[in-house]
Amino acid sequence: MRIAILTLPLHTNYGGILQAYALQKALEKMGHSAIVIRKRGYGRFNLFLHPYRLLRRCAKKILYWSTTDFLYEKHFFNTIQRFVDARIKYEYVDNYSQVCKWPIDAIIVGSDQVWRPIYFYGQIQDAFLQFARKMEIKRVSYAASFGTGEWEFTELQTAQCRQLVSIFDYVSVREDSGVVLCDKFLSCKACHVLDPTMLLDASEYKGLIDCPDSFRSSRTLFSYVMDKSNYTTDLTERIEKAFGLLKREADYSIESWLQEIINAEIVITDSFHASVFSILFNKKFVICRNEKRGNARLQSLLKSFTTITEEELLDNDGQIICKVFVPHIDSTPYELNRLRQESLNYLKHALV
Repeated sequence: MRIAILTLPLHTNYGGILQAYALQKALEKMGHSAIVIRKRGYGRFNLFLHPYRLLRRCAKKILYWSTTDFLYEKHFFNTIQRFVDARIKYEYVDNYSQVCKWPIDAIIVGSDQVWRPIYFYGQIQDAFLQFARKMEIKRVSYAASFGTGEWEFTELQTAQCRQLVSIFDYVSVREDSGVVLCDKFLSCKACHVLDPTMLLDASEYKGLIDCPDSFRSSRTLFSYVMDKSNYTTDLTERIEKAFGLLKREADYSIESWLQEIINAEIVITDSFHASVFSILFNKKFVICRNEKRGNARLQSLLKSFTTITEEELLDNDGQIICKVFVPHIDSTPYELNRLRQESLNYLKHALV
């Protein structure tokens, strides 16, 4: 089957790009051909759109001898783009209606927060395939996410998306809260499935890295906090000190991001996908709750795994630093395999 994938823009989000890669890879392993739709115009680095950031970085360089890269976004985007070009099959469109001319049999919407109006690039109705209403294709959502347990659509968006989703052949969402939102606001019965990144085995991600099992003499704490605060900084420092860990942060590339999680003794993050890969690589992880980005995603992820325990992380004086999530070395991979097979079976059935 020839399939187009509609997801969030492939910009500079590690997890967003890896979920697109994983879904495409999973479909190809089933014998399908898949291509990601990229809307032209999003994600190009424009120096003139970031004057405030550049001025602030100049000031830090002069006043505090800061090592911050002046053109961080440009270098980050260029590095990420190399991975996208090498690993993901995609095609640009100027507007989504151009997809109607493609010789395809199905469109899959998902994953990531593709059903969250503030994140989708364009009209949210297009995330429900408004542009493809007249196409004779299969319409499937796989692990589409609203990102939050709250309903963020306007009344008009709700009415239009309710009508559009009614002609989907199969609807699945990434969070259990999404099942509730679909039922309550879209009059739609949705299935709860795994994020696409979990459809692949950890060994397949290690295959993206040159030396995934390379030895590192220092024990590390990987800090991947997207919205840093005094609290997250202090928490990271306390864990470093208590366990004698060397703090590491994300480099530009996806491969190095994966490598840091593989090497880490503990991961501290407010990221959904950093938590997902901590589970995939069987790493202890600390979650910094982030209401702005959506806590429902992480709550649903953790509820899916009964074999991940929540334990107290203690300092040398026996004082509680925070709670840490600990995947079981044997039973968590077994549970993940079961959930993975259920999600793959859903996807296979949807594309028959």
